[in-house]
Amino acid sequence: MKLIALLMVTAVLHVSAGSYAQKISLSEKNAPLVKVFDDISNQTGFDFLFTAKTLQGAKQVSIDVKNADLSVVLNEIFRDQPFSYSIKNKTIVVSENRLPKLLTVENFGDLKGTVVDSLGRPLFGVNVRLGSVPSSMSTTNEMGYYSINQIPAGTYKVTISYVGYQTVVRTVNIANEIGANTTVELNIMLRAIASDLNEIVVSTGYQTLPKERATGSFETLDNKLFNRTVSPNLLDHLDGLVSGVHFDNRQESSNFGSSYTRYPQGTPQFSIRGLSTITTYINNTATTSQQPLIVLDNFPYSGDINSINPNDVESLTILKDAAAASIWGARAGNGVLVITTKKGKYNQKPVVDFNTSLTIGSRPDLFSQRQMSTNDYIGLEKDLYTQGKYDAYYNPDPANNYNGGKAVSDVIDILFAVKSGTITQAQADAQIAALAKNDIRNDLKKYFFRNAINQQYNVNVRGGSTYSRYYLSAGYENDQAVDFSSQKRFTLSGGNTFRVFKNLEITIPLYFTQNKTINNAAYNSDIASISPYSRLVDNAGNPVSVKIANGYSTDFISKVNAAGLYDLSYYPLTELHANQFENTTLTQFRISPDIRYTLPLGFSAEFQYQYSRAMTNTTNLQDESTFAIRNLVDQYAQIAADGSITYPISKGGILKTANSAQVENFLRASLSYNHEITPNHRIDFIGGFESNQTAIDGSYNSMYGYNTKSGTFQTNVDYNTYYNNTIYSLSGLPFSYTQQIPSLQQGITGYFTAYRSYFGNAAYTFKSRYILSGSARVDQANLYGVNTNLRKKALWSIGGSWIINHEDFYRVKWLPSLKLRATYGFQGNPPSSVVTSLATVNYYSPTSLSSGLPYATLTGLPNPNLTWEKVSQLNLGLDFGLKNNILSGSVEYYKKNSNNLIASYAIDPTTGASTRTGNVANLTGYGIDINLVSQNIDTKNFKWSTRFLFGYNTDKVTKYLAVPTTYSAIYNAPSPIVGNAVYGVYSYKWGGLDASGNPQGYDTAGKLSADYNSIVNNTPLKDLVYNGRATPSIFGSFINSFTYRNFTVSANITYEAGFYFRARSVNYSNLYGNNMLGSVLDGVDYNKRWQKAGDENHTYVPSAPTLANIDYYRDQFYQYSSVLVLKGDNIRLKDISANYSFDNLSWFRNTPFSAFQIYSYYKPNTLLWKANKLGIDPDFQVIKPAKTITFGIRAILK
Repeated sequence: MKLIALLMVTAVLHVSAGSYAQKISLSEKNAPLVKVFDDISNQTGFDFLFTAKTLQGAKQVSIDVKNADLSVVLNEIFRDQPFSYSIKNKTIVVSENRLPKLLTVENFGDLKGTVVDSLGRPLFGVNVRLGSVPSSMSTTNEMGYYSINQIPAGTYKVTISYVGYQTVVRTVNIANEIGANTTVELNIMLRAIASDLNEIVVSTGYQTLPKERATGSFETLDNKLFNRTVSPNLLDHLDGLVSGVHFDNRQESSNFGSSYTRYPQGTPQFSIRGLSTITTYINNTATTSQQPLIVLDNFPYSGDINSINPNDVESLTILKDAAAASIWGARAGNGVLVITTKKGKYNQKPVVDFNTSLTIGSRPDLFSQRQMSTNDYIGLEKDLYTQGKYDAYYNPDPANNYNGGKAVSDVIDILFAVKSGTITQAQADAQIAALAKNDIRNDLKKYFFRNAINQQYNVNVRGGSTYSRYYLSAGYENDQAVDFSSQKRFTLSGGNTFRVFKNLEITIPLYFTQNKTINNAAYNSDIASISPYSRLVDNAGNPVSVKIANGYSTDFISKVNAAGLYDLSYYPLTELHANQFENTTLTQFRISPDIRYTLPLGFSAEFQYQYSRAMTNTTNLQDESTFAIRNLVDQYAQIAADGSITYPISKGGILKTANSAQVENFLRASLSYNHEITPNHRIDFIGGFESNQTAIDGSYNSMYGYNTKSGTFQTNVDYNTYYNNTIYSLSGLPFSYTQQIPSLQQGITGYFTAYRSYFGNAAYTFKSRYILSGSARVDQANLYGVNTNLRKKALWSIGGSWIINHEDFYRVKWLPSLKLRATYGFQGNPPSSVVTSLATVNYYSPTSLSSGLPYATLTGLPNPNLTWEKVSQLNLGLDFGLKNNILSGSVEYYKKNSNNLIASYAIDPTTGASTRTGNVANLTGYGIDINLVSQNIDTKNFKWSTRFLFGYNTDKVTKYLAVPTTYSAIYNAPSPIVGNAVYGVYSYKWGGLDASGNPQGYDTAGKLSADYNSIVNNTPLKDLVYNGRATPSIFGSFINSFTYRNFTVSANITYEAGFYFRARSVNYSNLYGNNMLGSVLDGVDYNKRWQKAGDENHTYVPSAPTLANIDYYRDQFYQYSSVLVLKGDNIRLKDISANYSFDNLSWFRNTPFSAFQIYSYYKPNTLLWKANKLGIDPDFQVIKPAKTITFGIRAILK
């Protein structure tokens, strides 16, 4: 309530937004002027004052506007009328046009106003010319405002012109009172030329310009298309909606639904036109980022993009080629995503906008996962028991019993009970049959998962007066995930812009975000090792203990309890709700003051500064109620001869904390020039300087024996002594085992980078049809070599476009819009924090590994020759539009070359390190982007439009100094190999099954072989099968939208092609396990295995080996053979969006809303077609993604 009150107070304070800022929607054709007056009065409450004589000669009016300002509507309906109007209080006075009185030369006046498009959006760079005098001219700023001062008295024609829009000419009288200086306000609405594709304004993060005047490759996602997707994560709104932008959504689930990014490791979450760099890893940290640069309101954004509230976003612009992105220089090699948030407008009454939604997600469909069946699992247990796998676990002789107290499954216990005579075979069969009816997935789905619920609330108020504008927004999100994890996000943003005087504008935006995440730590490998026939509760619904691979037998647990140690029973449901979690709180604050001064003759100067601070606090806790802690404490507990117990690791939990603070200071000063020198010549230029400094400081700490109630912990831990493992001792094993306590680390970290840049971007337009652009930028950073020339990098671009349809000779009526574009230029890509030209050393406190002494490790060798990555790109584009925009779009071809790419490579370990980082690779690639929009049916009541996106991208390594190996090609990703894609799928050549069901490969002589050790370890790189790319080379989407009156529904179908993936299949080494069988996922395809002679003719799954013949290399060869590599081509229904708007209903005008919409969004992620014949979803090999459905309301108050 306090928040609502604050917003309403803000609205009241700004009610002086100007009486003419009323919003009006009209659609009339050849209507009498008086009828239009009545419609305006009904919507605004304004009265019209006129006489019948005054309206003599009035012309009929045709107008079609929606949510337009009153002043814009009045200017439109009075255009070409033989009379004018003025506004006094709430009355619009209509009067005859009169000739101006005689004026003296001492009389002067001013002309000012705003220029907007048909949607009421301000237009930047519009030329406003007074008469034919070149000096009497102004250009609108980013808010569409212009002014011309000290105009001698007289009557003038004002020409308002803008590339791609219809030129407007108005007549104004200046200083029409003797001896008085007056200000004439002229507000204009420009209409786009119907044959052009240019009512789109693109933003580079430095400047905005009409898309028609751009030579580079831009793609804009407006607010309507952006809001088609409902999600709290901003990037979800981009997925499948922009050509050339691909999202790698592939996931692989653990046995019970927890997800993580799937092979290949390191592929970007989303990419613009494929790869421009190669990412390798140092201590699990990437050397470079493959993610595009994120720009938020004119500044690079290094935080979590999903912490940005999507409700605050006005539009997204994707900068694809060098000309579009080169102004960002060394950071733009992967493309740029420019995010523009909502702002208030001058002369706008307070507008309160509310949006709320509820998303419900289904529980994961565990039965969709490919896994070994319960009957097969039990059958294998019986077989292995017969082969003697578990004999040692039941040997009464301690000298020959090696089970160490470990548990075996229920079926194995039953089989041994028959052997020991405790039960009969019939009883055993009955018990096993009862177990076979169980499926743990039923209990997991019921108790371990829940329906996901996501709630979003957002309210904002915006508006402005003649001299200020404002925007204030607050958002709250509550996300309850299926695995009992949760996230709560609160955002608050606002900003005020003040027009201090005519040419000076000051903007002060503020942003605050707090994101709290709680991850449930109960989902781990212990859960995955439970037998598929186990139950989590008894018949009364009470939690029961189960046997896990890392757990202990019932008899041994009794021994542990008798000794006075922690109970080592494993209760899955108790673990689920135990005090174990990872809490992360991310708090971000930004302030970005901006001062802009408009100078004469089209010049303007701007000073921008941003201070941002992001604080991350992470707490990881496992208290003593968890199995992992109880097991650890018991292992190190020392039992004396008298039965007393000492605890080297104190009773209690383990608490780990990590804190970091990232502070950024960004300063930019620029000078712009936007001027139409003559009607045929226009120049647009921006140049300036910027400096960016980032400091990241952090600390981390861990402690044993943490008591959640008192907050105390163990202060002294002996990491040097070797302690007897009590678990081994109690188990009766014939040998002892000693070990040191695992060390918990504490430390501090620090990281600092500094950039300094000089930039310039210019465009020349001739006759509104020939455009030449160029840019240059010099970047300097503290990351590179000692040589000054290596620390800086000069990057440039050049481009041109030809608007063919503006030529006098062009007379193609069916194709009224046609434009050619060509650009070439260079961009860069910075390294991550682990890459530097200097030697890097990590210092550590004393631990058991260092004999109790402090120690250090060399983490990076110096490289004085380290230099910038460099990406060149050629782009050729064609934009077109058929008559009435029945079909419009663009086709682009691009080619990229990346040089001096930074990656790690192996070196001689005697140097003190095993790897080094340097400029070792080159990469080339090319592609095609196609964007088509068709208006299939466009009638008053029914509309059908289609949006088709096609992207083709390929890459190839042309240089890589590191020496690839068979091992790296098979197991590592990426494993760059010259001539192939960065992310490739490599495999051993498959030779089929032999007559005994054994897999066959090929030896170095090219002959069929079953010598798996030799195949795996000796196959040369050249003999591996290169199956193809691991990432799609073809991708896109097909969106159909249907509107019937006020109801709109659209469906998005996406497709991917030209890539391969490795399918899961049985791994006998893992499946046979130790004390228990491995995960049921290790038994995928077990039912398809070779079982009898002749099966080799219709199956590729090897026979099950005996215990005596289990062969690790046999499994490795099969797992990575070409028979398991499948085509990943697929088509899927991504989502369906629907909404109903009440705006045009007659009764709706009597409500307190100016707009009201209900909407829904369904995300099934349903696979419609796949190329592989096994029915495997290449994006979700194990568990299908949960379906979600959203319901919401968007409303705008009057």
